[in-house]
Parts: sequence; structure tokens; C-alpha cells
Amino acid sequence: MAVAAPERGLESQRLGPAWFAVCTAAGVDPNRYRVWIHEGPEATAPPVAGSTVAVTNWSALVLPTRNLEAVLAHELAHRLALPRPVSLIVCCLSIPARLMGKALRATWKQPVVGFLLKVFFVIYALGIIGIWAWWGFTYEIVFLLSPLAAPFVVPAAARTSEMYADRIALDLGYGPALAEVFTGREYQRAQTWAAAPQQGMKDSQPLDLLVPVWMRRIAMLGIALIAAGCDAGTAGQAFVAPESSARSGMSIAPGTTAVIGLGDLQLADPGKTAKLVSLSVAGDQVGAQAGHVLGVKVYRLTDSGGIGAITEADLSGVDGNGGWQLEAPAGAFVTDGEPLGVAVLVQGEAMGTWSSDSFVVEYTIDGRRQTQRFPLGAGLCVVTNPDAGARCDP
Repeated sequence: MAVAAPERGLESQRLGPAWFAVCTAAGVDPNRYRVWIHEGPEATAPPVAGSTVAVTNWSALVLPTRNLEAVLAHELAHRLALPRPVSLIVCCLSIPARLMGKALRATWKQPVVGFLLKVFFVIYALGIIGIWAWWGFTYEIVFLLSPLAAPFVVPAAARTSEMYADRIALDLGYGPALAEVFTGREYQRAQTWAAAPQQGMKDSQPLDLLVPVWMRRIAMLGIALIAAGCDAGTAGQAFVAPESSARSGMSIAPGTTAVIGLGDLQLADPGKTAKLVSLSVAGDQVGAQAGHVLGVKVYRLTDSGGIGAITEADLSGVDGNGGWQLEAPAGAFVTDGEPLGVAVLVQGEAMGTWSSDSFVVEYTIDGRRQTQRFPLGAGLCVVTNPDAGARCDP
């Protein structure tokens, strides 16, 4: 395994003047960085993080001075691209993806391990598609896709970084010298490869060709999905959130159905239209034995106003008003001119209390499926004599 170490002897004698010349051309302090030697026959060393600049011992001992300066300018450009703390953080965060990419390249062509990996990735992808179809595109989908996309995104980012470093070296006046390094180095590699025993095209293909076309297409699709997911995740909520949490409640006898209002759905953007998918209540006591949830319904806000806490028998009207007509939420539209009220129907089952802490709205808007939670709950006390006027505080 190739490692990096501080410069030594002849390497130090050759690197010192070249390094100072490059830093002078770039207008940076040469003492801000440490120059280390990377043991390897490549023309350029792998980029390192922080304040370390690495150069291969081949470049330090073989290249002419001008070409050595061009290589050092290329390596210095990597350090100039990002601040030192940021480059260190990015390098550390990319380690899992780079290790995963190496592991995949090493095992993908293996008969048994490669087959198991392919089966795993197919099942994993189907699971993500199922979650996406059931819950919609959320940040969780982005996190689930990241292990699949990271081994392809990180190499793509590395290639972009290399092109940026080449551009900086060109701007510093080392473009022709750097081109000579890569051209000469590739020629020497070709001569060495021609003289070596040939092992077939499979072992001498470029690295990019080892990745099948369909995998590259899946990677591009994953990147596009991540971008779409980030765009969807940053979209604002469709409905106006209440300023504070509240809970409506009432007392009923066993066998009676309570209709408890949960507020209304008003669009935050007047120019939008939202289509409801489902409504549900949530909370630790939703499954209590005292009450059984019959459903969460919507209704049109008419002259009767909103529902507070009534029984199902009072839906036809209370105190002379026109009453309310409850509807299933699926497929209902919420517009700026016609907001919808929300109410939960709970049937009293046994003596005790039942409560919910919030209700959840699943809807589609602008072609995206989203979910919004409202901190508006409901409470229910199932008692023998609800007319006694006892306070219900579930």
C-alpha cells in the first residue's frame, strides 16, 4: 500500500526551489503547507486533505524542474479549491463512499459475491421504490438512496476536482509543462505495458469500462432523484399551521359516537390547489380501549361554522343551524376560496378516556406528494351519565 511521508535528501533538494517558485506564482505563503512524498510511480499523487501537499517520488526524482513545478502547481490547486478545515471534513466524509466503491469494484465480477451483491441491490432498490410509493418522496428516501449513489458521486466529484486543478495550473502558466508530464508519463506507461506479458483485454481495460452502462445510468438516475428529493423536501408546507396547539373534547355514554372538530385546512399560498389523500389522528392514547376511531372526515365550512364537539346525532344541526355534511377526505380538493373543516369520529366503547395529540394530512400539490402534521388533538371521556356536567380532561 502506497503511503505518504515527509520529503527526504535528494527529494528535498529538488522540491524546495520548485515549491517556492510555485508558491510565488500563486501568491501564497509556502510555509502554510507541508510537502510530503507519496511512494508510487504515478505522475501525480492522490489529493490529501488539510494543509498537506503530496507529490510522488517518481515526479520528484525524474521530472525536469519546470515539469516538477507544474505537478506541484496541480497539487497546490487542490488545496486552494477549499479552505483547509472544509477539505479535511470533505475528505473524512468521503472515506466510506471511496471504500465502498473499491469493495464493489473488487467483488462485482466475483461469481458468488457479485451475484449476492446484485440480488441485494435489486431488493434494496425495490424496497426504496415501495417506500416511495407508499409514503411519498421525503428526506428518508434521499438517505436510503445515498449508499447507492455515493460510490458514483464521489469519483465524479474527484474528476471535477482534477479538472479544476488542471485549470489552476494552466492559469499559473504551467499548462504546457503539465501536458508534457501527462503525455510523457502515458508514453512511458505504454512502453512498459507493451514489453510486459499480456493478460487479455479484461485486465487492461480503463477503469470506467469496468462499470457497466446500466450501472452508470442508474447512478445518473439516482443523482437526479436526489436532486428532485432535495427540491421536494425544501418546499414549504401547503396549509397554514396553527399558532398554538389545542385539544377539543367532550363526555359521552358508551355506544355514542362523538364528532370532535380538529380545525380547518387553509392554504398558505392562495394560488395553489391541494388534493387530499388521507387524514389520520396520532397520539399515545389513540388506541385506548375507551374509544374506537371511526375515521377522520372533512366538511364544507358553511354558515353553520366549524364543528366543536358534538355527537353524531347533532350533525343535522345544533341550535337551529344548518348542520354539517361529512365527507371522506380522499380526493377532496382544498382551494383558497373553499377551505375544509376536519373532524374525527370516535365511538365510546368502555368507561375511561381517549385522546389524540395531532392529526396528519397527506396530500398532493404541484405534482408532489407531501405530509403535514397539525398539533390539534381531541379528547373523549366515556362516562355513565354525560349530562352530569363533569369536566372531561383526558
